[in-house]
Amino acid sequence: MTSGRRHGIKGRRHGIKGRRHGIKGRRHGIKGRRHVIKGRRHGIKGRRHGIKSRRHGIKGRRHGIKGRRHGIKGRRHGIKGRRHGIKCRRNGIKGRRHGIKSRRHGIKGRRHGIKGRRHGIKGRRHGIKGRRHGIKGSRHGIKSRRHSIKGRRHGIKSRRHGIKVKERCQK
Repeated sequence: MTSGRRHGIKGRRHGIKGRRHGIKGRRHGIKGRRHVIKGRRHGIKGRRHGIKSRRHGIKGRRHGIKGRRHGIKGRRHGIKGRRHGIKCRRNGIKGRRHGIKSRRHGIKGRRHGIKGRRHGIKGRRHGIKGRRHGIKGSRHGIKSRRHSIKGRRHGIKSRRHGIKVKERCQK
């Protein structure tokens, strides 16, 4: 049928302008509220999973581009995030704990940095002239895997907290 109430073109359930599954449907249509392009939950402009959604969308609050947690400008993992971003306090380039100028793991850090007291180049235990973990040491030296300049975790070229975090988050 072309104009049936239930299954027709202009039907309420499965038609083009249907309320549930149609183009302008409320739940699954193009302009629907839940799973459609402009839906409220999963659509392009949806609140949860859409482009402008609050949770997973481009401008979402949690996972979107401007999200608070994982977005580009997110507070936790974004570019300007407080924890892992460029200017974050804990792990960023200017961070206090793991950044280049950080106190613990950075280049100028007190503990693991180049000029660090404990694990740096001039450090007594793990520095360049150190007996246990020198330049080519496996734990804290310049070429070490964990805390050094070319380290995987906290160094300049590290994947988690180093300068490559800057490349990911600079936009």
